[in-house]
Amino acid sequence: MNLSMNQKLYLGFGILIAIMIFVATTGMLKVGNINQGLTTITELNALKQRYAINFRGSVHDRSIAIRDVILFEKTRMDSLLQEIQRLRDMYSEAAKNLQVIFSNDQLVNAEEKALLAEIQRIEKETVASVQQIISLKKQNQDDEAKQILLTTVAGQFVNWLAAINRLIDYEESQNQVITQEVKDIAQNFSYLMIVLTIIMACIGISIAFALGRFLKHSLGGEPQELKRIVNVIAKGDLTQQVTSAYEGSTLSAVILMQAKISEIIKTIVGVSKTLLDKTNIVSDASLLSQNAANRQEDMTTSLSEDIKQIQVNIAEVTKIAQLTSDNSTQSAELSERGREAVKKTAENLESVTQSAKDSASKIQSLYQHAQTIGNSAELIQEITDQTNLLALNAAIEAARAGESGRGFAVVADEIRKLAERTGVATQEINHIIELIQTETKEAVSSVEGMVREIDNSYEVANEASSVLDEIYHQATDSLDKIQQVASHSENQNNEINRLSQEINEIANIAQETSDILEKSRDEIKLLEDASHQLEKVIKEFKI
Repeated sequence: MNLSMNQKLYLGFGILIAIMIFVATTGMLKVGNINQGLTTITELNALKQRYAINFRGSVHDRSIAIRDVILFEKTRMDSLLQEIQRLRDMYSEAAKNLQVIFSNDQLVNAEEKALLAEIQRIEKETVASVQQIISLKKQNQDDEAKQILLTTVAGQFVNWLAAINRLIDYEESQNQVITQEVKDIAQNFSYLMIVLTIIMACIGISIAFALGRFLKHSLGGEPQELKRIVNVIAKGDLTQQVTSAYEGSTLSAVILMQAKISEIIKTIVGVSKTLLDKTNIVSDASLLSQNAANRQEDMTTSLSEDIKQIQVNIAEVTKIAQLTSDNSTQSAELSERGREAVKKTAENLESVTQSAKDSASKIQSLYQHAQTIGNSAELIQEITDQTNLLALNAAIEAARAGESGRGFAVVADEIRKLAERTGVATQEINHIIELIQTETKEAVSSVEGMVREIDNSYEVANEASSVLDEIYHQATDSLDKIQQVASHSENQNNEINRLSQEINEIANIAQETSDILEKSRDEIKLLEDASHQLEKVIKEFKI
């Protein structure tokens, strides 16, 4: 039966306790029997004997007193009668007490009752005979009284005393029987105590031996030695050499645990060193990434400012183009008015024609400049297209900029160059517009001269009218071109706005990346601290 140590202890001590309880219970029963026997001897049978002895004393003394009544003179009769009465009273008192005992059937047996009945019967006969003797003595019939004493009363007193002695002897024999029973009980209990003590000693020795053997096999050695070994291991010393003669014991388990812990500590040492090295590498990489993200954020901010400046320049170009458009509209109106005026003037037509030719030449130059403006507008459109393409490349490079962001720096540099080209184009547009304004002024002067010549040259009026028609058409065409430039400038402004939003989004992503890298550095710092702490803990072990 495979029992645990606690179960074996409980079973062994349970058996001992059961034996002790059995001994105590048996002892109490035996002591109760002894107590009952001694009580019967001392408090019941002895009492019966004492009352019977009182009977015997009273009867014996009364027999002597009756004899004296017969032998002595009548003068002493009263004192003898008083003595006889005292003895009778003593007898009656003892008989009364004895009757109380005999009235309880549980305290007496049939033989005792028969003995007492015999005593009472003899008492009754003897007392009657004594009274007869006393009466005869009072009547001075001494011979008759003596005769009754010798023939009857003497034998009655002898029988009476014999009956009382039989009761006394019976009670004595009962006491001897009870005493023997008590002695037997005490002796048997002594034997039982000796046997049970031997059994308990054997069980105790067996339990101690089994417990010691079980503990030795379970622990694998002495408890103090096991405690010392465990304390050494608990302090981190895994270098001690320990052996156990008992396979599967606690000591063998401790030896196995020491070997396992040593292997685990060695593994942890290697992992800790690797973890610390990797943590340092990741920390350095995180620092580089954060610096790159910060540079990317700064460059994005600078690029955003440049784009804002480009937006301002494009807005100015758009405004100038709008002013040019207004001027062209006014030029067209003036040309129309000049044509009407030429129709009204036919004089000095030749001079007006020359002036018209000059105006046509100027207007032609204005047309060429307008074409140049168109070319500049195309250049701006090309720059806008390239800017859009570079913005797309910037978005692609930004998606790859998770670690360094170098590609985005290249794209940002190209955008900067395009911004410079856009500035050059804007300057060309400004210069062309200035030329248009100058030529327009000269055209206005020519038209004014032509108007003055109209008063003198009616003949050239029709030709001037034709020239003015051409001027009108050219002005209208210039107006269309300038409006196209304004439209392209507005589209470019919209694209620049979109690019600015995307760059702002890139800047936000760079900021978020920087924040994440900052948090990562904090976590890496905690991991590095944990690695150092682990290294300190591992150094406490000796392997």
